[in-house]
Amino acid sequence: MSSGSPTTLADVAKSAADLFGPMAKTGMGMLGAVKLPSKGCGCGCEIPPPCWMPQPLGDVLSKTCAGSKAVIRLHVVNCGIQARKITAEPTNKAVSVAPASLTLGPLEEGEIVLSWEVPAAATKGQTQKSLVRIHGCKEWYFRWTVEVADGECAAVDIDIEDCPDLIHHWYDHFYCPRPCLGGTGRTAGTGTVSHG
Repeated sequence: MSSGSPTTLADVAKSAADLFGPMAKTGMGMLGAVKLPSKGCGCGCEIPPPCWMPQPLGDVLSKTCAGSKAVIRLHVVNCGIQARKITAEPTNKAVSVAPASLTLGPLEEGEIVLSWEVPAAATKGQTQKSLVRIHGCKEWYFRWTVEVADGECAAVDIDIEDCPDLIHHWYDHFYCPRPCLGGTGRTAGTGTVSHG
């Protein structure tokens, strides 16, 4: 382009391409050098259930002898600073709960025992199921399957830490009321426990 000739739109476009072309190539080369994970985020960023849903504790499988009881011991810790009433509510009425409710003071712990009598006439491999909901600071649940097995009469322990969640996460739902701050639960046992 000479200084005396009129500038056309094609001249402007060519000048812009000459100016920005090398920078664009350099930028694209830098982006190509960045390695991103091929699947998932790879950073432990699984989003938990929404705050208004009961929190899952997993699936529990109890293998129990015919004529005995399947037993689950719920070890509950109130690690908040307010007293709290804890109850367990099975959907199957054959499941016994003792005590019916547990009142825990600040930082106290206690135990609720669930038991399910297996008839003496039950046959090996026979199963019964129940959903169990736990009401405390948060709502929790697990699915309990009792299977009749020879020579296996193990109890299962479930630990529930009903603790305030004071950390703000990127996935938090701002529209949810939080009168009782969250917590975490974990399942461990001497029986068979599978998380689903």
